Amino acid sequence: PLLGKLREYKGELAKLKRDGREASATAATADARDDLLNTAERGDGGSGYSGGDFSARGQTMETTERLARTGERIKESRRALLETEDLGVSILHDLQGQRETIERSRESLHGADDTIGRSRKILSNMGRRARANKIVFYGVSG
Repeated sequence: PLLGKLREYKGELAKLKRDGREASATAATADARDDLLNTAERGDGGSGYSGGDFSARGQTMETTERLARTGERIKESRRALLETEDLGVSILHDLQGQRETIERSRESLHGADDTIGRSRKILSNMGRRARANKIVFYGVSG
């Protein structure tokens, strides 16, 4: 999810950069065209700025602001991505430790199971011998 957002922000950043370049080119074209025209015909008193220039400059400023906001969102997304990655690494490390603990416990249980199996055989043999001894004792005493 965060990687998708980061890609989306990068795409938006590229689009905003492209819009900024286009707005700058439009402003430069408008400036060159205005320089060629007679400033007296425009009626601006020779200031050199027309309404189109202000519009292009405003668009450039707006695009620059959007670009800065997008850059901040990308930084925030990267920070969140790094935090998530650190959390994932920590979780994987904990899971590895738990796996090792489970494997050691399994080995201990197998060892205990083997010991119980041997004890069961010994007790069975002891029970058979006790019954055989009782039979022999009743046979001799009876």
